[in-house]
Amino acid sequence: MKTTFDSTLSRRMRQRSVSVLAHAALVLTCSTVVAGNADTPTAEELCTQRLRPGQHIELIGKYKELIDEQLHLFDCTLVFHVKSDEHFQALLNLTAKKDNLLIAGTVFPSDDILTVSVDRLEQGPDDYSILEARLQKITEQTSDDQHTRLYKLALRSLKVHNRDDDARLLSLAHKAFGITLSGGNDRLGSDEVRQRLALIRKIHRVVEDATFTRNLLVDLLKRADSPQLIEDHLTEIGCRPHRDQWITYQEFKRLEGLVDYESKWISIRDQHHIATLRDFSVESNEALQLLRARTEEQYILLAEEGDVEIGMLREEVALALGFPTYVLRLPRSGKEFDQWNYSKKYYYFFDGILVHVADIPK
Repeated sequence: MKTTFDSTLSRRMRQRSVSVLAHAALVLTCSTVVAGNADTPTAEELCTQRLRPGQHIELIGKYKELIDEQLHLFDCTLVFHVKSDEHFQALLNLTAKKDNLLIAGTVFPSDDILTVSVDRLEQGPDDYSILEARLQKITEQTSDDQHTRLYKLALRSLKVHNRDDDARLLSLAHKAFGITLSGGNDRLGSDEVRQRLALIRKIHRVVEDATFTRNLLVDLLKRADSPQLIEDHLTEIGCRPHRDQWITYQEFKRLEGLVDYESKWISIRDQHHIATLRDFSVESNEALQLLRARTEEQYILLAEEGDVEIGMLREEVALALGFPTYVLRLPRSGKEFDQWNYSKKYYYFFDGILVHVADIPK
């Protein structure tokens, strides 16, 4: 939804409350005017600090609402005073819930709260571009708190991913978590293994992805002098050794040829059978008889030629194709809904009449 303003942007119209709701969070870089300061806080961090009147700030974030001339941001207690027609026009051309705002201004006190007089307001880069650039900057610099900063960036990327459902941000979070746990190819003693396991447990609680956690643990296992600690944790998250590798419970079930259908592990043919039954709508005797459009003699002639047609009886399909390799049966309205499994196709019968044919999924 876009914020709307009168085309003349008159002061009278700007006094009207215009709400722009955006389910978003403030992200990204905030910098002061201090030259060469590479450790600038995020906007959320900046809002928790003691700012001085007269201090110039610059930040990027998504806006929450505009009331009169006061612009409010999510996750930030500062109020931004919008004063120029150019700034209102910039807001008019942007989209809430999607676009970031690049804001620069000067802090001044107003009614016991800090307000920022906006000097510059324009569209900022998207969340992924911002966080990717920050990840690159952190990895290029060597510092004692590098892993801590990477971990916080990964958490931030995950939070924004959960909000915007951007798969790129999930990959970025995984990458940052992975770098956080890296650190050369040296063997790791018990104390170092315990420290990294504690971090992996924290990551697992946040990410809730057994496959990703398994990958982190397997990488750690390759360098650990004490593998038992790691193997115990792999077991805790539901992984098991299988053919010289650790796999998750879900991977094991898929290797068995099963699929997760409504929180149950069933065979592909069972899934197809249940789904077809749910979509089936021809149930009355009259509708079934309409499917049987030929005479019995005509259907037998077709079957003897090896042809199959909707409306055939089970005996006629068997005459055409032979007996199936597998049969499944489910009840429906007091009648039988059968799946006949041949090499490449499923044949479905309701009350003994062929009603549907489908290719077997590869």
